[in-house]
Amino acid sequence: MKLRFITLALAAIAIGAAAEETPDTLTRISNVDTLTVVRTPDGIKVRARGRADNPDFLYEYAAQYAPDTTANGGWGLNLPFLSGYSDSRQHHGRKNTAFNVDFEIYAGTSIPTGHTPVGASFEVGISRLLNAGLHLGGGFSINAGAGIGYLQYAVGDGMTFASEGRRLLLVARPEGLTGHSARLRMWRVHIPVMFTQKLSRRAYISAGTWLNFNFGARARSSQTVADQTTTHTFKELHTRTLSADLLLAAGFRGIGGVYLRYAPTGLFRSGWGPEFNSVSVGYIVNF
Repeated sequence: MKLRFITLALAAIAIGAAAEETPDTLTRISNVDTLTVVRTPDGIKVRARGRADNPDFLYEYAAQYAPDTTANGGWGLNLPFLSGYSDSRQHHGRKNTAFNVDFEIYAGTSIPTGHTPVGASFEVGISRLLNAGLHLGGGFSINAGAGIGYLQYAVGDGMTFASEGRRLLLVARPEGLTGHSARLRMWRVHIPVMFTQKLSRRAYISAGTWLNFNFGARARSSQTVADQTTTHTFKELHTRTLSADLLLAAGFRGIGGVYLRYAPTGLFRSGWGPEFNSVSVGYIVNF
C-alpha cells in the first residue's frame, strides 16, 4: 500500500512540473515509515523518511510550477480586453486587484451648452493606457487609470478671437472677409475613475468621473481678404489646470461601445476666456 501511495505522489509531481511533457517514473521507494507531501506557493515537495532496514533513510524531492501556471491551473497573468470588464470567475467571489496595461481609445463630438458662439467640434484620445482594478465579485469592479486626449472647438456666428493681454476674447469678425477660421485647441491627461458592472459575459455598463490635467491650450484665427491671409495665434492662456467630467459608457467587450461625457466646469478660469460647459457623445473601443 505504501508503495502505491509513493508511486502516485511522484507521478503527480512529474505532471505538475512539466504539464506538456510525458510523465516519467522518477524513483520507487517501498516500506518507508512516513511519507509527507507539501504544496507551497512555488511548487510541491515530497519527503520519505525511515525504512525497516534503515531507520535513517531520507528521500526528498521538490518540483516548481511552470512559470506560466499557478497551483489551481489558472493563468499567472491577468491580460483582459479591458480590466474593468474582464472575466473574474477564477476569483471565486473574492476581492482581486489587477494592474494592467490597456489600450482604450475614444472619438466623439463635443457640444457646448448655453449661449455661446463656440460651436460643436471633436475630441479624440486614449482614455486608458495604465489601469488598476479592484474586482469585488458579482461582475462589479472599480478601476482607475491614466490616458491622454485632445479636443478642439470651432467658433461660428460671425465671431472670431481677439486678446486683451492674456485674456482671450470673442469679438465680431471684420467685414469684407473672403475666408475665416477660428479654432481653440487643448491637450489633457485623463485620470478616469470608473465603476463597472458586467451585465453578461460581454455586455457592461460603466459610470464615473474623469479628472483632467489640461495643458497646451492655444487659440488661432485666420482671416482672408482677397488673396491675403492673416493668422493670429494666442498662447499662454489662463485655462483651468484641473477639471472634472462625468462619464457614462456602455457596450460589449471585444466590440466597443458608446459614451456620454458632461463637463460641468468651463475650460477657462473665471474672466479669462469664453465661458461654456459641454456635452460629448462618441464611440469607445478597447484593444
